[in-house]
Amino acid sequence: MIKKIKAYFHRNKYWILVSITYLTLIYSTGLHYAFGKERTIDLAYFVWEEEELAKHYPDLGSLVGEPLDYNWRNIWKLSSFCWDCGYYLLQSEEIGTAIPPYKYRVLPPVIVKIISTVLQISKEMSFVIMNIAAVFLTALLFNLFLIKDLKFSKIIAFIGGILFVTMVSVTRTLPFPMLDPISYLVTILIFIAVIRKNPYLFLFTAITGVMTKEILAISALMWFIETFQLKNKITLLKNTAIAAVPIIIFVVVRVSLGGSAFEVEYGHNILRGEFPELWNRFFNIKGLIYIISMVFLSFSFLWSGLININKDQFFKRHAIIIPLVIIATVLFSWRITRPLGILFPLVIPMFLTFFKESKKIDSKPEYLT
Repeated sequence: MIKKIKAYFHRNKYWILVSITYLTLIYSTGLHYAFGKERTIDLAYFVWEEEELAKHYPDLGSLVGEPLDYNWRNIWKLSSFCWDCGYYLLQSEEIGTAIPPYKYRVLPPVIVKIISTVLQISKEMSFVIMNIAAVFLTALLFNLFLIKDLKFSKIIAFIGGILFVTMVSVTRTLPFPMLDPISYLVTILIFIAVIRKNPYLFLFTAITGVMTKEILAISALMWFIETFQLKNKITLLKNTAIAAVPIIIFVVVRVSLGGSAFEVEYGHNILRGEFPELWNRFFNIKGLIYIISMVFLSFSFLWSGLININKDQFFKRHAIIIPLVIIATVLFSWRITRPLGILFPLVIPMFLTFFKESKKIDSKPEYLT
């Protein structure tokens, strides 16, 4: 029996060690900071003036002094994005009860409801379980993506997974009722489907993507770019039809829930000339500084990897995705770091290319092969 265990460990030691490391980081960053005695992550000691949510959560953000009466079940009420958390919890009770755009993000609340029913636990804890699983699986799939599809060594792929798990948009949202962790899981699956040109995996992940976060409608453009060819018109038509599916689902979900395909920022319809409040930040220095700083902080110094954009054909083909996601986020989202997080399968590998070119670091230690 012991020999079998040793043999299994020897065959799979890389993935076992990687898994242990990622799970340790998940605890020591996202979970420990939120639920430990220090409670050092993102506690907002102020009252949110949100009348709709106040009907359901009268103590939302209304804390004076130390959070002695708060625990893992209600600590989200003190986070700076307790607004988001509250609406996602409402969605997990009944789809469509939240305001736009939260009510269009239908898939994660359904998953949470299933977890809550099966395990007989609270919705809050169900979100945390879903997020832990999503971050862990994303880290492993990202590791595999780096090794199999982008041809990085195992040690560099291992580092890439660490950079993902410790992203600011992961550590800040993992312990709360938020959708970002699972959106990153769908994102890496979309990238795998695109680079391998797998239409079935792409359709599944792209559809689930737009039902998770609308920013993932960008997957349509990724598929079109990766499969574009003019020589075979039938193939071009087929791939164009595949690329159109997530856009169609995006529109169907919004219309079926009483909205419009052109709604932005809490229900404003730009086709009717409605001016989203967040656009005011473009007209003052403080707002512009905020935008620039948040874009930078999304990946911090990892953005330096953009100078490696021409060193891989996949990077070059999909480089346009980066400015498009940044523009869409800045124009239509109050939050910036979290939506930009979906760029991690491009930004992190570009940064890792610095190490790939170093023979000394790129060598494969015996214990990681």
